[in-house]
Amino acid sequence: MTEIFLKSEHKSIIIPGYQLYRKDRDHKGGGGVGVLIREHYAVEELKLETGRLEAMLLKVQINKNKSFLLLCVYRPPGITHGILKTDGECFENILVNINFKNRDIIITGDFNLPCSNSYSYFEHILHANLLKQLVELPTRLGNILDLFVTNNTDVIANINVVEPHISDHRMVVATVIVPRISYPTKKIFFRDFKKVNFELLGQDILKVEAPPSTETTTSLVQNFTSRILDIFNAHAPLTTKTITEYPKKLSPSNETLE
Repeated sequence: MTEIFLKSEHKSIIIPGYQLYRKDRDHKGGGGVGVLIREHYAVEELKLETGRLEAMLLKVQINKNKSFLLLCVYRPPGITHGILKTDGECFENILVNINFKNRDIIITGDFNLPCSNSYSYFEHILHANLLKQLVELPTRLGNILDLFVTNNTDVIANINVVEPHISDHRMVVATVIVPRISYPTKKIFFRDFKKVNFELLGQDILKVEAPPSTETTTSLVQNFTSRILDIFNAHAPLTTKTITEYPKKLSPSNETLE
């Protein structure tokens, strides 16, 4: 969402089941960006230098699927050569600092580029960074102001423009297909003691007779171990199951975007 018109003294809008992430414009009225995300998704807000642009960068992970980056941008109006040059440099610096080489990224927002001349200034930046803009229908007064950009078109489907009836902009909607991560698995052996009758187990262990004293120490240990294992196999047989080895979760202090 762009132009959310919220300031730091305003409380966040509460929508059950969702969390609102926002970057307010406090120095004057209007502007601001916000992202509304389901509250059970894992989300981390990442630091970003934006210059004149208003932008928010989030890393989003849905369940245990591969995380992706979501960049929401609002570019205030202005299509003079100087403003376009400044905003283009800011946008390019943002992309350089994000470093999304090995990660999918989705960029959305109101770029306020109403004509082909102003859009072409940003288009070459998208091409240079292997990004593609997918919105093909006007979002306001015959212009495509609101963009949907990604570096992986395979994960985007059903992109469309609809009338929300609460804004002078039409709303861009799309389906994001989040790739699943294949984690390694391994087989483990274990005994299930949940249904063991420990009283009977103890009785069987006490029935184990002492071996002849003529045996060597090694033989005594082997015989005793074998008898105990036989008892445990009778009460709690050794079984196997396959488990998935998930990576250890990194703390925010040592996680990077590399």
